[in-house]
Amino acid sequence: MRSACGALFRLLSQCDPTYARWFEQANSLKKALQLRFEPTYETLLRFFKSRKYNEGAFGVSFSAWTGHEEDGHGGSVMLSCGSAVTPPPNNCLLYLPDEGPGAERVLTASVLTEMMRAMVLAWEPDDGGVYSQAYQELRDEPVGPPHMGWLMYFSRNRGEVPPLPEPVRTAPVEDKGTLVILTPERFNGHDPAHVALADQVRGLLDGAGLLTELQLSRSPAARLPSLPSSKPSTWASAPVGLPSGAPCRCTTSRSAPSSSPSSPISTTPRSPRS
Repeated sequence: MRSACGALFRLLSQCDPTYARWFEQANSLKKALQLRFEPTYETLLRFFKSRKYNEGAFGVSFSAWTGHEEDGHGGSVMLSCGSAVTPPPNNCLLYLPDEGPGAERVLTASVLTEMMRAMVLAWEPDDGGVYSQAYQELRDEPVGPPHMGWLMYFSRNRGEVPPLPEPVRTAPVEDKGTLVILTPERFNGHDPAHVALADQVRGLLDGAGLLTELQLSRSPAARLPSLPSSKPSTWASAPVGLPSGAPCRCTTSRSAPSSSPSSPISTTPRSPRS
């Protein structure tokens, strides 16, 4: 788990400079800005063993932010992993900037594709994606994953991605699974053409059994959900260091059989890796 987490931080820093620095969260901005850390194996091991982040049978709950003081200009990561409860509430959320130059760079299909690759290579999830809140509300999608989204990832364990219409693009992630990119431009849940395309692809993916939530799985899932059509709501009660909102976030969660706790990444994963 610690090596996978370290790999995630390293790979994200290669996707965009927004994710080059990391800080622990705190109850004041001044204190939070003093808590910069390097996400090495030794540092993460110390964090995950500490009472601050280790919740015993409920696993590890850890959050970090990128140190951007301007609202919406940075990002954060939230990990909940290693839980022994059933079903395991394990997940990894990656929040993205929604304002400033970072947002201009990150909120593109090309960069988000690389961020999804980073999530997949670090955690080997079952599924994941960048999801449209407007589309989910329009189609009353179920709460559980996987959802229909701008970008979606399906592991080989889920099955083969069927042929999809233009302009949808698919791309392999090594030998682990397939990324589906719905539109080359930013998906808009209020654009009739985008909604019609999403509906068509949703039917094809559902027909292939890829949108059915896995109940038992040996590998995790990664996703980048919720792409609101307008500025997202504020996390008023969050500790300093968590951005006020982010139009995209990556979620990865793993669940494992009750005999062994899982590590961070999708709804149904394998046993933890160190």
